Amino acid sequence: MFRRGTKLPFHFSRFRGIMSREDYRQEVMKREDEIYELCLVLDSMRIIKDPAIQSLYNQILDFRHDQSESGSRFYYECCSRLDLKLFE
Repeated sequence: MFRRGTKLPFHFSRFRGIMSREDYRQEVMKREDEIYELCLVLDSMRIIKDPAIQSLYNQILDFRHDQSESGSRFYYECCSRLDLKLFE
């Protein structure tokens, strides 16, 4: 959910051109619904007292606040910094 790329309204095959506005809107809404569901799970982590869960929750929110670069570079930097030692 941290990648910035916005999907353009084109079909996968360049020969098919642009998709209909309605199909594009449905696809965007589906993705936004999926992201919202993930955010609900993330938000539920804030009240769990387990130190590992709290650490993960805080790291994810820190990544969100640190997001300043575009593209996959930010994503890979976050993944490399993610500390899951408390889950071992």
